[in-house]
Amino acid sequence: GIGYVASPADVRLNGNPPNAEIGQLAAMLLSGSDRYVALPQLMAYAALVVCVAGLARRLGLGVAEALFAALAFATLPVVVLQASGALNDLVVASFLAVAALFAVQGGRAALVLLALALGLALGTKLTAVLALPTLALVAAVGRPRREWLALGLAGLAGVALGSVWYVVNLVETGELDGGLDEEFQQRMEISAPAMVVNGLRLAL
Repeated sequence: GIGYVASPADVRLNGNPPNAEIGQLAAMLLSGSDRYVALPQLMAYAALVVCVAGLARRLGLGVAEALFAALAFATLPVVVLQASGALNDLVVASFLAVAALFAVQGGRAALVLLALALGLALGTKLTAVLALPTLALVAAVGRPRREWLALGLAGLAGVALGSVWYVVNLVETGELDGGLDEEFQQRMEISAPAMVVNGLRLAL
């Protein structure tokens, strides 16, 4: 089932959304073992490489430059290391990259796929929330102003779609993140210098 684990050894088991783990569970159930548990990350790796090339082409780069960008991304050490493991960072990144690609694509079908990809990203890991301003900026720069309303509505639909686990957290713990910020002391200091430094870090 999908739900809160009773008396978990680590609160992250409950606080984090389950989309990537649903993929891992499917890989284990279909194969009858954990042999293919890293398959969702490996597939996300491939999707990210394609998205990097696609975004490069949408930005006006040539085929050679887009392929170089994709290969440069594919050989980043942290990306290669993640690709072979049963984690979820590349999974959330792939959904965000797909959302960015459809955000600059244009057309009604792209808006539906943008909403779906954004919903999947938010339902995969809490860190997807940090990418929302960047995704909004990509959409605003990549499409004409007359399409901003449609993009915004698609984004809101994606946020609503991906917010299911946040509502579960709110019901279970009274907090959208399931209490992870308190458990891991992730609350930001509310002072002008700290907010500037953290804002620059998040922007980077």
